[in-house]
Amino acid sequence: MDTITSFARREHRRLDAILRRASAEVEAGQVEAAQASCVAFHRGLCLHIATEEQLLFPLFEARSGMVGGATATLRQEHREIEAAARLMCEALRRDDPVRFREGLRLLEAVRPEHESKEEHVLYPTTDHMLSDRECAAVAERLHRL
Repeated sequence: MDTITSFARREHRRLDAILRRASAEVEAGQVEAAQASCVAFHRGLCLHIATEEQLLFPLFEARSGMVGGATATLRQEHREIEAAARLMCEALRRDDPVRFREGLRLLEAVRPEHESKEEHVLYPTTDHMLSDRECAAVAERLHRL
């Protein structure tokens, strides 16, 4: 059975791969390819964040009764992650690899710990609070999104 945790981890890994590709393209001087990869990363990231904030976080809050604690921190980190991704894409539109690397450093300052909190605490806790049937239904909804 697919779980929220397994789905979200796969999504994180997919986004990681796109980001690695964009970085490699920047380092190889492939500006147009890097721009396309960065846009794909940013779009995927925004969809992922929207899904978490509109579906997973409210589900966690409703089931746990904890509103404003962990999810408030994760939401704030989302804003930082989004800002760094925007900076990276804008840098590539201006053909500025130095600024892209700056955005990447900002992103990497937040994203690994953020994803760890989601993958090791939020998602498994949410999976645990749901019945197998509910978990499967949420995972199916995530696949459709």
